[in-house]
Amino acid sequence: MKDDHHESKFPAAHNCHDCPLRDTPGMVGRGVIDETTGRVNVLIIGEGPGREEVRKKQVFIGPSGALLYKTMRSINLGSSFWLTNSALCASKDAKEKRAASLCCEDRLRHTIAELRPRIIMTLGNIPTDILLGKGEGITARRGSVNKVQITKEFSTIVVPTVHPAAVLRNNNWLTDFESDFIRVSRILFGKYKVSLESKEVEYTVTADYPMVLAEAERSVFAVLDLETTGLDMTRDRLLCAVVATDWHVYIIEKRVMYSPWFANALEHCTARWSGHNAKFDRNFLIKQIGCYVDFAYDSMLAHYLFDERQGNQGLKNICRRLWSAPDWEAPVRSMLKRREIKDYGDLPLDLLYKYAAHDGYWQRRLTIYTGKLLLKDSKKKWVFDTLLMPGSRALSQAEVRGVKVDQEALEPLKERYEEVRKAKEMELICIAGRDFNARSPQQVAEIMFDELNLPKLNGRSTAAKTVLLRYPFPRHPFVETLLDYREVDTLLTRYINGLIKNISPDGYVHSSFSLSGTVTGRLSSSKPNLQNQPSRVPSAKKDIRDLFIAEPGDVWCDCDFSQLEYRMIAVLSQDPYLLQCYKEGKDFHAEMAEMIWGPDWTKANRTDAKGINFGLAYGRSVKGIMSDGTLDIDYNTALRVASTFFKRMPGVVRFNAETRGFVKTHRYVETPLGRVRRFPEVALAKNEWQMGRIYREAINMLPQSTASDATLYAFINLHKRGFDVRITVHDSIVVSAPADQVEHAARNQMSIMSKSAAELFGDQIPFPTDAQIGKRWGSLKELKMTQGGET
Repeated sequence: MKDDHHESKFPAAHNCHDCPLRDTPGMVGRGVIDETTGRVNVLIIGEGPGREEVRKKQVFIGPSGALLYKTMRSINLGSSFWLTNSALCASKDAKEKRAASLCCEDRLRHTIAELRPRIIMTLGNIPTDILLGKGEGITARRGSVNKVQITKEFSTIVVPTVHPAAVLRNNNWLTDFESDFIRVSRILFGKYKVSLESKEVEYTVTADYPMVLAEAERSVFAVLDLETTGLDMTRDRLLCAVVATDWHVYIIEKRVMYSPWFANALEHCTARWSGHNAKFDRNFLIKQIGCYVDFAYDSMLAHYLFDERQGNQGLKNICRRLWSAPDWEAPVRSMLKRREIKDYGDLPLDLLYKYAAHDGYWQRRLTIYTGKLLLKDSKKKWVFDTLLMPGSRALSQAEVRGVKVDQEALEPLKERYEEVRKAKEMELICIAGRDFNARSPQQVAEIMFDELNLPKLNGRSTAAKTVLLRYPFPRHPFVETLLDYREVDTLLTRYINGLIKNISPDGYVHSSFSLSGTVTGRLSSSKPNLQNQPSRVPSAKKDIRDLFIAEPGDVWCDCDFSQLEYRMIAVLSQDPYLLQCYKEGKDFHAEMAEMIWGPDWTKANRTDAKGINFGLAYGRSVKGIMSDGTLDIDYNTALRVASTFFKRMPGVVRFNAETRGFVKTHRYVETPLGRVRRFPEVALAKNEWQMGRIYREAINMLPQSTASDATLYAFINLHKRGFDVRITVHDSIVVSAPADQVEHAARNQMSIMSKSAAELFGDQIPFPTDAQIGKRWGSLKELKMTQGGET
């Protein structure tokens, strides 16, 4: 740092000699110091100044600074504060910034000692690592309250949070950013108390499971959590079980867990068990020791109802945010990173048991905390009791039983698509006129923009799929072939190879269905993903699904709700025309097709009308819908469809307008059943384009979430009535049934599904289903019902 730019109020020695920014102009912080005490309430430390900040001698200017100051103004942090950075000199390079911050550490600690802040907030990874030591990323550490010794004489509290620049890149972090500032304010004014001492959990390791289970039964509730060698219920093994009761934490040793006496005792134990992602533990116990445990509570699903964002449901991160829980996984993570161990099975037993005990202790705290929240919110408690917990039990059956894979057909299919991929790659090379790596984004961009001189959409030199799809028709042959190549490549790498990887020794895949994997409440699946297959490659979806086969003597019966999302739009909007269509059993999309193209409309016309209908109902413009390149109509025809839509369905138009107004004012939307999706980014939206995205997602949330809940409720009811449910994909449910009973099973399944939707949303309109049957999921045929029972 050049001395002529050093105007520090707190002079201290800098290690500028070793700093990569030693010849770069820099600047120090600014703020308001309490004249009486000479100290500040809050010291906020960023990573480093920008060049404009150095030039103007002002810290935190620009969009990041504006967000920071706006947040500080809205939350009471007292009258004194100071803003600075861990590095005083400007650099855009993250490595340089980190190295410079290390060289500036003594200067930073000297500044802290002079200011004696009651609380320090670190913005981003670099200042957090400087003061707390290298650890997990900022998203895992943010919101935690840490006591740090700055000098021998002075210690203070450090609360990390995400950098405002990161919030501007990912608006979902705004809620976390604001809540961290609120926490600091509460600490300052004595409204938030937390123990800063690392809590050691007392526990007992025992083989005396009858004693532990008896104490669990006497508890109001007890936590049951398993430690395993991995996540695969068919390949991995149990290591121990932790039971946290009202009085103590116990570790049950592995040596007794595989005995039939333990399985029998656990299955007949009447304790009210709580778990965190209890479905995982339930499935492992079924597969490993043949024991079914009916968990009464799941703290992960309860927390999900109050924070629906993806990636926010991990026990350790939740407890660190709520109570500044210690990072009890750090020693294990360190050993895995250094490859000292392969999995948790290689851990020294004392470390494994200590880790397990913390899991049990903090799960118990979270169960109490989320239970109190649910008692204060009757709608969310209804969703938890009626959909999430019963859904967890029903999905366990589907996951444990799994889906049989035709492994003999798998390898030939892989070879066939490898040939297709090679052919597409050769087409690309021929169009480009030279050899190149089609998987390299840089080489693809060079071909497209430097050699073929294709236009850059919005000035961006990128060949991302979202950009390629926006090229107008007819697309350049290179673009069209590149899209085909990538789809086949994805089919091979993600779906076919992914399927091979996930086939269990029993010849089945045991996909994991998540009840908390999306912001809308819609289910997701993984390992493998049974809910999404490539759609661009002809026959790909059928080819993949044909690999999933029914057991000998059984057939699949796939029942699908008819136009369920649009029926939910009718219920939510109360649009008279739409309600009348469904009351009279009409096909709404066909009705729209006939209005535009007359009585001779085609199947393709209906598909185009459906695409526009959905786009308009979810708040998209005609231009936006057409830019997808999926409709085989011109712009003027699309405008005619839109004009008819708006004239015919004023209720839908009104519903969308009301939803837009509500989310703009309240920053969330809520379904009739009580599911909530929050939109904190409303506060950051600067223009209509940004608000438009929020409006579309808010409008989409309502029918999609309600349709998903109707399907989930039907899934639960089928499970309760003894159906062998195997798969659910959005609005459809697949069951396995004996071939000689399939029509009877299908009739009952269709009836139960229709009645389930009506039970939730009333009988104002019907909720019909269609049924298909077959031995292979991809080759199902429509089931024709007859009076005599024949098909």
